[in-house]
Amino acid sequence: MTRRRGRGGVLLPLILIVGGLLFFLSNLGVLGPNLWETAFRFWPILLIAVGLDMIVGRASLGSAISTLVMIVALFAIGFVAFHLFAPDPWISEDHSVAVTRGDAAEAHISLECGGCTIRAGTTSDPATLIAGTVTVRRDEQLSQSVRLEDHVMIYVLQSGAAFWLPLGGTGEKLLWDLALTDAIPLSLTVFTDGAVDLDLREISVRSVDVTAEVGPATVALSAVSSAVYYALGDDLTLRVPEGVGIRIDRANLRSADAPADYVATENALLSPDYEDALITAGIVLRPGTGRVVIERIEPRP
Repeated sequence: MTRRRGRGGVLLPLILIVGGLLFFLSNLGVLGPNLWETAFRFWPILLIAVGLDMIVGRASLGSAISTLVMIVALFAIGFVAFHLFAPDPWISEDHSVAVTRGDAAEAHISLECGGCTIRAGTTSDPATLIAGTVTVRRDEQLSQSVRLEDHVMIYVLQSGAAFWLPLGGTGEKLLWDLALTDAIPLSLTVFTDGAVDLDLREISVRSVDVTAEVGPATVALSAVSSAVYYALGDDLTLRVPEGVGIRIDRANLRSADAPADYVATENALLSPDYEDALITAGIVLRPGTGRVVIERIEPRP
């Protein structure tokens, strides 16, 4: 009688392959610095793998295939459960942002994230260019760059995927809560798949470019400087301080909820005081913009 040769366990080779691949990608810089901290949180999976390896090692080929199918199903259910019920500290992390203004006479600021909510107001520190807290998913990498060119500060803050994990967390869970300087003129660019809430009433802005592809966008216009505002969003609210004249280009204006005294011309929607206003806001809507709501507000909070 011939003895059937048993199959060796797959756990150790699998650990070696996965571990080597992770080290290799980490050395290439493909995976972010938080990889090992995140991996440590999943160490109980090793216990599950040991048990499954023991079962598969003793089973027939048909039973092994059935077990593997069950493993895939369990992992899929686990991914969904983790996405829905994992505590926020497991799926996201906070970062502090603080950049001084230095000798800059003006600044270009760019804020870009995936599904986060970007909220920005005014800082009370005249020496600060931008400060606050940003929350990103643990499978994202946050980067920022600062350079000064001819007294113009160019600052970029953005997040992007560092590696993939089934991590949830969007919208208000991933909040970028920032304060901007009101000491020098700004050109501001904001891009997110989530929501935007900007209060620019006390900030001197020259141009503002806002893209909120999914979430609502609310922009309180500057009450201290004339500017051009570019916008794209399904649900855009413009909060106009008293005394600020506003002109909305009608080229991409699909739906507007404006005060009754606004004047519609062939090319634009105008506030009644636009021609005589000392401070004006020109609104250019990008193709794809949905409903636009216009609200009157006080110049100062």
